[in-house]
Amino acid sequence: MSGIDRELRQQGIGGSEAAGMYPDLHPYITPYGLAMRKRYPQAFETAETDWQSIGHFYEEPSVQVYSHLTGRKVRHLNVTYQHEKWHWVVFSPDAVCEDERRGLEIKVYADESRRFFGQHQDELPDYILAQCQWYMQAMDYPVWDVYVFLGGRPHIFTVWRDREVGEALIEKGREFVTRYVVGDELPPMDDPDAAERYLQWRYPTHRRPDLRIANEAEVAMLNEYAMVRQQAAVLGARKKILEVEIKGAIEGKEGLEFPDGRFTWRRCKDSQVTDWASLGLGLLNEHVEDHAKREEIIDFYTRTKPGTRRIHFKHKSLKEEEDE
Repeated sequence: MSGIDRELRQQGIGGSEAAGMYPDLHPYITPYGLAMRKRYPQAFETAETDWQSIGHFYEEPSVQVYSHLTGRKVRHLNVTYQHEKWHWVVFSPDAVCEDERRGLEIKVYADESRRFFGQHQDELPDYILAQCQWYMQAMDYPVWDVYVFLGGRPHIFTVWRDREVGEALIEKGREFVTRYVVGDELPPMDDPDAAERYLQWRYPTHRRPDLRIANEAEVAMLNEYAMVRQQAAVLGARKKILEVEIKGAIEGKEGLEFPDGRFTWRRCKDSQVTDWASLGLGLLNEHVEDHAKREEIIDFYTRTKPGTRRIHFKHKSLKEEEDE
């Protein structure tokens, strides 16, 4: 058996998703979003980002670097497993040591991800700790190493098995899958982006005209929505004013510190940006003189971008109809 089995991963909870079963434990996954992705995978199909692809390319070389730094013999894996007893537990470990029961997780991060690793980059974030405990419980391993390539430097962290934590995670996984994946419940809606993705997929178009009269509960919801939009406009304007005033106080310095935090106003690094669309048109016009041929080339590279449903809201408390 080899390769990451996406269908198998869809049937249960994977190690990288374990922390997502808990509110505010995973930086990218919420309980609601995780449940929706498991129930409606078609709504969340996206192409792999460049950085995700780069991370996969770095996996095998990172295993070799880890082996060199530690002297351990390591086998790189690319396999999805399902636990024989706990069918809701799926796991795809990056590597395992061949001479001892020790696993290895590879993390390749951009420099901005330092914030996840504590002030001195010497602490693993909770969502990675949960991932390691999930693997150790599933594979009955006593220890798991995490090789982190962070900001151009390798770091190795060691996590020891905590049976109590592992058992709690496995039980949480059973409950989560039973209630929210195969059951008819959903966690509290804490991920509006995931909900929006699902709704755009489930209801991609509409009939026109097809307005209906709102019921009493919906009227209350719509009026609250109008009030929130008004408050958001006021708060947005106030936020901009405060930002300008704070920047004026900072002047030429880096920022301000205060008992509850800090506010910095830093200049980001210069970057080179290429207008590829204009470049392509310029080359096309320069090197293809025939107008019909240019139109043929443009037509070949033209794709239809599917429309999405947008909000158009009109309320007596608002000055004019608003779009979103």
